[in-house]
Amino acid sequence: MNAKLTFSNILHRPMRTFVSVLGIAIGVLLIVFTVGLADGTLRGNAQREANVGAEIMVRSSGSFGLSGIEPFRLPISRVAEIAKIEGVKMVVPLGQNLDTAKDTETGTRLIDGVNYDEYARIAGLQIIEGREIGGEGYEAVIDTAWQAQNKVKIGWILRIYEKDFTVVGTYEPASGARIKIPLRTMQKELTGETNNCTTVLVKIEDANQLDAVAQRISQKFPNDQIILTKDFEELSLQTIPVLDIFLNVVVGIAVVIS
Repeated sequence: MNAKLTFSNILHRPMRTFVSVLGIAIGVLLIVFTVGLADGTLRGNAQREANVGAEIMVRSSGSFGLSGIEPFRLPISRVAEIAKIEGVKMVVPLGQNLDTAKDTETGTRLIDGVNYDEYARIAGLQIIEGREIGGEGYEAVIDTAWQAQNKVKIGWILRIYEKDFTVVGTYEPASGARIKIPLRTMQKELTGETNNCTTVLVKIEDANQLDAVAQRISQKFPNDQIILTKDFEELSLQTIPVLDIFLNVVVGIAVVIS
């Protein structure tokens, strides 16, 4: 009897039924799309940034931990000092910075400043088209996925730091930021000098000694941040507490609509 009454109510008031279903559907879609998009985008970026071939990242004390906003405070001399520590195989300096970009959802774009030969060895990069960037100058290489997404060709100009950078090559696999420029150029544009970087990438000789090597680096430089790349994804998500607030607001609105 109750079932018949329910179906009778639904069929008797089709507009109210349609509006009710639509309201609930909108609420569910808001939750699924927003939470899924935000979480998926952040995790994808974090996974790519952790895919650098190194097991350890070293950053200066006081760094917030989110790629692109760390200051250039880590001395380049730290590279040679860490290279002397037992168990370390390779050490590479890296500069990362967020630049404004009109063609992105966030209005910013992460840029890597690298010494290409060194970075390519540690990350396993291969030039697919064109050539690698030099040690200095206004040149850039991009990963093939970003090239396909933005339909960029070799020789095109990218506006970075209000300067024109020429795309001279594409690379695979995706590692770190989509766009890489010479480290010296980034340092000079942002700080006017070449003594510091934001991150030092450390590749170790034996993966089974990861914790031991990380401990040695920490003891040698107790004020520096020591980050294991295998933990980078979760650490990146934890450094954006405002995201949880935003998602909670979206969920609340969706519940009210429903």
